[in-house]
Amino acid sequence: MASKTAARSSARTARSKTSSRGESRSARPARTVRPAKPARPRRKPARRGPSAVSVAGTAVGRSVRAGWLMLARGAGSTARSVGRARELEPGHRRDGVALAMLGLGVVVAAGSWFDAARPVGAWIDTFLRVLIGGAVVLVPIALAALGVALMRSEPDPESRPRLILGTAMIVLPALGLWHLWSGSPLDPGARQDAAGFFGFAIGGPLSDGLTAWIAAPLLFLGVLFGLLLVTGTTIREVPATVQAMFSTRWRAEYDDEYGDAYGEEGEGDFSDGYYDDGYGDDPEGYVADEAHGEAPSWPAPAQLSQHASSAGTPLDNYPIEDDSPTIPEPPARSRKKKRAAQPLELDRVVDGPYTLPSLDLMVAGDPPKRRSAANEKMVEVIGSVLDQFKVDAAVTGCTRGPTVTRYEVELGPGVKVEKITALQKNIAYAVATESVRMLAPIPGKSAVGIEVPNSDREMVRLADVLTAPSTRRDHHPLVIGLGKDIEGDFISANLAKMPHLLVAGSTGSGKSSFVNSMLVSLLARATPEEVRMILIDPKMV
Repeated sequence: MASKTAARSSARTARSKTSSRGESRSARPARTVRPAKPARPRRKPARRGPSAVSVAGTAVGRSVRAGWLMLARGAGSTARSVGRARELEPGHRRDGVALAMLGLGVVVAAGSWFDAARPVGAWIDTFLRVLIGGAVVLVPIALAALGVALMRSEPDPESRPRLILGTAMIVLPALGLWHLWSGSPLDPGARQDAAGFFGFAIGGPLSDGLTAWIAAPLLFLGVLFGLLLVTGTTIREVPATVQAMFSTRWRAEYDDEYGDAYGEEGEGDFSDGYYDDGYGDDPEGYVADEAHGEAPSWPAPAQLSQHASSAGTPLDNYPIEDDSPTIPEPPARSRKKKRAAQPLELDRVVDGPYTLPSLDLMVAGDPPKRRSAANEKMVEVIGSVLDQFKVDAAVTGCTRGPTVTRYEVELGPGVKVEKITALQKNIAYAVATESVRMLAPIPGKSAVGIEVPNSDREMVRLADVLTAPSTRRDHHPLVIGLGKDIEGDFISANLAKMPHLLVAGSTGSGKSSFVNSMLVSLLARATPEEVRMILIDPKMV
């Protein structure tokens, strides 16, 4: 017990010491802390500016980079412009090709005629001499003639193959004849002075296998066939063509020799009477003038009174005053009086066979456009409408007509046709037209057709319809030209098989023009002995 009591007293003593120490520490005053002085900022070392060499190098690098970017943009723009060259009008493209041929002709002429434009002119001259030999001197003339023909003529895609083949049939046999005329040289250097490689390749085998005496007529026949192709003339048409040329020349010479029977205005001879040349007899009392160009002398008043009394009319009832002032006669005119127009009488009896008018009198149309920039824009608009309504379909092609283009839309797997036809009004709104026609499906194709009017319409000429092969095959006199369909085919109709033809349309749509085209079609294909027509217009305004 005593030990426990001692331990407790020692613990209390320790606690009291600890508390007294804490009280004594808290009783001491707190130390004041002085604020630290702000540190002085250190001076940064001065930076040195870039040297002049580095500045110049940076400027040069930036200028080179800017120039390279500008060159790249220019090259890209040029490439895109060349890629869009097909969007130009056919007339501009044709003029560009013609001017390029004229420029090439100038270069060839400088190299072959004047030995100038070196070194390019010399290279071109050497290359052409290897191919065609001495005929290189004719190349500038041919290029100039072809360029002028392209600028002055209308494009004709149908006759282009015939013209190309005809030109080849003229040039190649002519080179063969030149090779034979030059003695059939075998040395390459001598061939450059003859007809070149082409002349050797054509004339050489023929002369070796058939002798020159037989090869020359055959080559001449080839040249003749080429001329027939270029002119579009057959052998059976040659006599009529030559006869027409000579008859036209004879008429021109006859007109130049004899001229006008009356000469120029103001010249005339009234000595034979004013009413000669089939204009009736001279009136009684008319006295012809002897001077040229003077007005005819009409009967005097006394003579008129004599004629009146002889006709049985008494003059006593008509008093005449002698003191009345005389009317001065008008001055004589030096010009010949204009004769009254006589009614034209048509003679239905024609000497010789009746000749139909030539279709060359009518204007031919421009070649049709396969595709234009407006069609490309329309394809994008239709495709955007399909994407907006989330229809799995795409425009795969188009068929362009003169006034309407049909766009072909192919559907994806599982897509109903009704999804396309239901968008008719939306497509019409997008293309800004109300006349949009749906064709589902296109006959013979697994596609939906969307027919939209063209913003750049084409003119259909009657001459193209009448000269089309489908129209020429039908020789019936009652065949008339109707026009052109959306497929680009020319349409004609036979009135004998279809006597009733209904032509409908709004005001200004061309109904009266179609009647004129129908009449011209009949006049161009039928003679008066074959067709007689009565035109009735019973409408009332």
